Amino acid sequence: MSSKKSLIFLGLMSAVMIAAIIAFNLWHDPLCYFRCDAVVTEKKSMNLYYETAQRILQYPDTELIVLGSSRGETLPLQWLTDKTGLKALNLSVGGAEIHTKSALLTLALQKLPLKKVIWISDYFEFMDETANDKIKFTPALRAHAIGLGAPDIFTVVKKFTTLIDHNTVQASFALLKKSRKHEPPNHGSNAGLDATKCLAERAASKLTEQALLKETGILYEGYAAKILKPVQNPQGYRLLSELVRSLAAKGIDLIVIIPPYHPAFTSRLAREQQEISGRHQSWRKNLTALSGEHITTLDFFDGIPGGDATPQYWNDGVHFSCRGAMAMLDGRL
Repeated sequence: MSSKKSLIFLGLMSAVMIAAIIAFNLWHDPLCYFRCDAVVTEKKSMNLYYETAQRILQYPDTELIVLGSSRGETLPLQWLTDKTGLKALNLSVGGAEIHTKSALLTLALQKLPLKKVIWISDYFEFMDETANDKIKFTPALRAHAIGLGAPDIFTVVKKFTTLIDHNTVQASFALLKKSRKHEPPNHGSNAGLDATKCLAERAASKLTEQALLKETGILYEGYAAKILKPVQNPQGYRLLSELVRSLAAKGIDLIVIIPPYHPAFTSRLAREQQEISGRHQSWRKNLTALSGEHITTLDFFDGIPGGDATPQYWNDGVHFSCRGAMAMLDGRL
C-alpha cells in the first residue's frame, strides 16, 4: 500500500472512530446536554446539577429548601424540620452560583408548596466566570435559570465539542454501570447528619488544629489567586432582587446567609488582598440591602456566633462544620 493510500486509510479510520465516539456519547448523553429538555425523575445522569433538580420532583411535599454551594451541604435536614416544622430538602450543590440557584428555585416554585427558602450566599456566585457548563449546556436547567437566555454560538460550539471529550466517554461508561443499579432518592448531600453528634462537645473530627490551619492556607492560595479574583457582575444582584421580589409576592420567607471564611483565611485576605477584601464588604452591603418583608439577611462574615477557629466549627478554610452551620441559624429560623 502506497504512503498516500495509507494516509487516506488512516484518515478514514480516524473519521469513523470519531463518528463512533460522537454517536456513543450522543446516544447515552451522560451529562444531559442534548436529550434532556425537561427534568424527569426516571432519567439517569452523571450531571450532579440535574440530579439535584430531580430531588425537587422526588419530594413533592417539601416546604423548605436550602440553596447553596458545597458550603450549604452541612445543614442537618432533620434539625431544620424540627426547628421549623417544615419538611426540608437540601438543594445545595458544589460550585452553585446565581444561575444554578435560580434554576433550582424556579423549578421548586413550580413544583413544591414552598414556605421558606434558605439561601447560603457565596461571594463568587455573582461572577460570570463561575457559571458551570452543567447548567449552561443542559436545556432543562438553562430554561429555568434567570439571566442566561438563549445560548450563543460559542456556547453551542463548546457544548458539541464535549461529544469527543474523553471525560464524556468516561461519563458514558459510568452511566452504563449506574443504570444497572437501583439508587433510592435522597434528600441531598449529608442529608443524614445527626444534629446531636454535630453539637457534641467533642465532636469527632478528621482534622487536628494544625492540619486545619495547613488546609486553610492551601485553600487560601487557590481562592486568592483564582476564585476570588474576577470582579462580580452587577447583573447578578439584579437577578437576585427579582427572585427576592417573586418570593415576597408569594408570601414565601427567604433567609439569606452571608457566611464567613475561617478566621485565618479572613485575616490573611484583609492583609494581603485589600482590593478583594474591600469587594467583600460591598457584597455584604448589597445583600443586607435586600432585607424587607419576608426577607431576612443574616450577616456572619465576621464569624460564626459563639464559634472559634477549631475543627469543631470548620472542615477547612471556607467550609464550616455542621455545628457551625447550626450555630448561624439556631434561634433565627
